[in-house]
Amino acid sequence: MKSLRLWILRTARSGMLALAAVIACAAIAPDACAAEPMRVSPGSDFFRRALTLPGATLQSAPGPVEQPGAALPVFSIFYVFGSRSEDGKEWLEVGRQVSGPPEGWIEGQRTQDWSTMLVMQYAPAGQRRRVLFFEEQTDLNDVLQGVDPVALVDRLERDADSGSPTNPSIVAIEPPTKSGVPVFENRPYLMPVSGHRQTRSDDGTAVTMLRIASLNSTPPKPSPAPEPTRLINAAVVFVIDTTISMQPFIEQVQAMVARVYDDLERDGVVDRVTFGLVGFRNNMDSEPQRSKLEYVTKIYQDLNPNDGPDQVLASIKTVKEASVSTHSFDEDAVAGLYTAIERLNWDPFDARLLVFISDAGALGGNDPRGHFPGVDLLNIREAAERRDIAIFPIHLRSELGIKANDVEKARAQYDPLGRTGDVNASKYCQVDASSPTDFQQKVGDLGRQLATAIGSKAPIAKVEVPESAATGRDLGRLLVNELFNAQMRYIGKAKETQAPAFFEAWASDKDLAKPTMQALQVSVFLTRNQLNEMALALKRIVDHAKSATIEQSSFFSLLRSLAAATIQDPDRYRAKFETIADSNLLPSYLTLLPYRSDILQMSEDRWKSMGKTEVEQVIDRLAFKLRAYQDIYQDTGNWRDLGANDPGQAVSAVPLAYLP
Repeated sequence: MKSLRLWILRTARSGMLALAAVIACAAIAPDACAAEPMRVSPGSDFFRRALTLPGATLQSAPGPVEQPGAALPVFSIFYVFGSRSEDGKEWLEVGRQVSGPPEGWIEGQRTQDWSTMLVMQYAPAGQRRRVLFFEEQTDLNDVLQGVDPVALVDRLERDADSGSPTNPSIVAIEPPTKSGVPVFENRPYLMPVSGHRQTRSDDGTAVTMLRIASLNSTPPKPSPAPEPTRLINAAVVFVIDTTISMQPFIEQVQAMVARVYDDLERDGVVDRVTFGLVGFRNNMDSEPQRSKLEYVTKIYQDLNPNDGPDQVLASIKTVKEASVSTHSFDEDAVAGLYTAIERLNWDPFDARLLVFISDAGALGGNDPRGHFPGVDLLNIREAAERRDIAIFPIHLRSELGIKANDVEKARAQYDPLGRTGDVNASKYCQVDASSPTDFQQKVGDLGRQLATAIGSKAPIAKVEVPESAATGRDLGRLLVNELFNAQMRYIGKAKETQAPAFFEAWASDKDLAKPTMQALQVSVFLTRNQLNEMALALKRIVDHAKSATIEQSSFFSLLRSLAAATIQDPDRYRAKFETIADSNLLPSYLTLLPYRSDILQMSEDRWKSMGKTEVEQVIDRLAFKLRAYQDIYQDTGNWRDLGANDPGQAVSAVPLAYLP
């Protein structure tokens, strides 16, 4: 964790410099330094923010003016420093920078509160139905409670697509697709969330209803599908366990790549697919046969679009299984995956597919022999999602794995990786290692579908995957849908659509017809400063949890001492708290979000009732999230300036699942 400590210390040092600047500023111009945005609530660490709506203008004073300024861009973001009533209307004093000073006044009804900084984007369209937007929360809730949701949603979709819906509750519908291409262009990528409510569908599934700002104010009429400016390209990287017993599977991958190249060359599109291959084994530094094992990870073929088929095939044909055993049945799969995601250049490619193949489980991120200390499969999934990489885990079920009680443990490890990309269909696939045809059929199907989809020289169409096959057994169809999702991302970026006319509506984060499927993915825009503050607070909790593992009952006593020592605001300090969320040790904005994690809800009784192994798992999971915050922080391409012109106020969309 050395690098994380350095990151926190660097930011803490910059914070001290900022404090010194504030003190100096106060000595020179006290009035200018006093300005601070309003807080969402007393003691809150969330400042009030407002989004501008159509017609908003910035004025030097509240109230009517003879010549109002030019209209501000829709969804400009301002901090709110104060408010005043003028002629019966609310006016907000605003500024773009948290440090002030305020820049002017905007009429309150021309803004939308956005203090939580929640954003929504559509989940990949591979398996789910289109999203419907409702004017009233009650109308959405009625659909969720319906006893025959499929028929109801069918009727509502037809009604919305008509262009003149008879149902007044429908405000808008997600664009339909034709041959994989949206039929109209006003399709924003990120949409602000201004409110949320928790409910359950008729089958008992937990659902979050989201109040969303954006889209057109009326459902669009279908129009001819625009063609993409070019066909997408794809990167396919194999991450293969190259230990003893893997040679037959290595050879089948080599044969599949050769067949795909033959098909692509026949269709004249061989330049649209680039292959890479990373092998992994285990860390044998303390073993006598370490020289014979050769490596922990090795990049046999880099992602180089300029490497032709002959060069790629020559590189991957050098892959051979190891000649000696490793120190455990589990291998360092994390090292292989981390090398492929972090060391290869995925940027030039629209579709990013990673095929993982192993007959063993993975060393945990806390294993002392792990090649990348502190990196776990949680971090692999976070990094893959941040880079739009879809992982296809192919798990070989062997007799040795069954005897080692490794199969179910490995399945639990690798199944979440299969939810990268399209979250609604796991691409995890378990095959019989003793069958000469099972693996060959799965890999062959991947190759055929890849060659067919890329070689068609036409937009890629979404394909239906039967529910019975949506667990990784139909890898070829799932791959086509990942190519389709990549095409959607490419078209959205190529169009560079502007924010359309404003409206507010309610939508469900789950598919209305099948609530077990994700329809909307919710993240929170955190500033660099907020991410660092959260990491620092969580690290204190993790450190205290580790120090209390010998005497488990002391953990909450240590937390109370920590709260008394670190919280300077007496209004925020609570000597007695039921859960960690109530302690105010973590940033208070976490309690404002539609999310409650195990650690936030952790009570003293629950903590004391857990076994040692469960406690260690909780601590490890939090430590891996700390590593994820470090990776997000250091990914320079992941931050955007929303107008503050302050690096500390740049924001990144952090999925709710990775919060403490």
